[in-house]
Amino acid sequence: MFNLEQGCGPNAAAEGRVTDYRGVSGAEYAARIRAVVTYVRYYAPNAEVVLVGYPELFPAGQDFACVNILGAANFIQPRAEGLIEYLDRVDAAQRDAARILGIEFFDTRAVTAGHGLCSNDPWLNGAFDPRADLVGIPFHPSAHGDTVIANALYARYGK
Repeated sequence: MFNLEQGCGPNAAAEGRVTDYRGVSGAEYAARIRAVVTYVRYYAPNAEVVLVGYPELFPAGQDFACVNILGAANFIQPRAEGLIEYLDRVDAAQRDAARILGIEFFDTRAVTAGHGLCSNDPWLNGAFDPRADLVGIPFHPSAHGDTVIANALYARYGK
């Protein structure tokens, strides 16, 4: 994203500048988490296993990415199609993996829609962005974002 000259467009995966989104699939994702799901089912047979998706960093299908730096301004990468395609494919792969493994999928993107890194009210951390958590981990949910997600999970699965 921060490669100003080359960006992270559709050719970035082939050139090794972003994770190759072409290899992301539900079957591969399921294979990676199958052992954990099996473990949980064995030791907690009555547990409801839920795969919690990632929050909205950028709206699906958007062609640019941004992150706020110091709360002063957004750094905008206008060529971000490869990065966003990767995030979109991870979301689809998580949904498919949940189906393959027979577990629930919790759509965190839907809960955080409109509050990604490029929004006026981000629930994710930028780079020292006081609108979220000043010292929070960039590209991760802020304390407020975590609270919103936790409350949504509790509303759906809490007893």
